[in-house]
Amino acid sequence: MSLFTQTLEALDRQTHTLQTLYREHLQCRRGCSRCCETATFRIRYIEALYLLKALTELPPESAQQVLFQLNTPLAGTEQHCPFLLEGACSVYEHRPAICRAYGLPVRLGKDVGICELNFQQEPPPAEGLQVLELAPFYEVLNELSQQFWQQQPLSAVSAASTARAEEAEAPLLSIRVYLQRLLQTVAANTSGNDNHSQWQSHPQQATLAVEPSVATNPNQPL
Repeated sequence: MSLFTQTLEALDRQTHTLQTLYREHLQCRRGCSRCCETATFRIRYIEALYLLKALTELPPESAQQVLFQLNTPLAGTEQHCPFLLEGACSVYEHRPAICRAYGLPVRLGKDVGICELNFQQEPPPAEGLQVLELAPFYEVLNELSQQFWQQQPLSAVSAASTARAEEAEAPLLSIRVYLQRLLQTVAANTSGNDNHSQWQSHPQQATLAVEPSVATNPNQPL
C-alpha cells in the first residue's frame, strides 16, 4: 500500500470517528451535494492525478457525462463539480482529502470550520468540541505532490498557476481547472495517433499519456 493511500485511509478513519460522534447533527449523506455545487475546493497535484485515474475507470456513459460537465462553461459564481452525477460523487473512493473532511468540525491553522448545514438544531459546544486536524494530512500530500511534480511539472498545469513562484512547486488548483489542464496534456501527448481518438470517445479505455514516472511510478503507486 502506498503512502498516499495510507494517508487517505487514516483520514477516513478519523472522519468516521467524528461522523459517528456527531451523527445527529450532520446533514452529510448521499443526496446532500451542497459543497459539490457551491464550494471551490483547491486540491493537490497527486489528488488530481488520482482523479484522472478514476475518470479512466468510470463506465463509458459516466465518463462522457463528466467530460461534458467539465467542458460546459459555468455561469457566474457557479462551482458545480464535474464528477457530481445525479446528486452523488461518481468517484467517491478517489475523492480528494478536502471532500472527505468537509462538513465536519475541521481545523486548518487557527481556524475551525463547520458546514453551515450542520449543527442547525443545536450549536456545536463552545468547549470540548472534537475537531479534525487537517494540517498533518496536508503535509504528507504536499510532500508527495512535490515529489511527483519534480519528476515532470506538466506545462498545461503550470500555465494555470498565476504566480511565477508557484511554477517550481506543485500548484493548488480547483478540481475543474486541474482536470482540464491534465486532460489537455493527455490530448496533446496523444495527438496524431489512434489513442487520441480513442481517448476522445472512450476516455476510460485510453492509456494515460502522462509520463509514466508521474502517473504510474512503481515506487510511489497511487
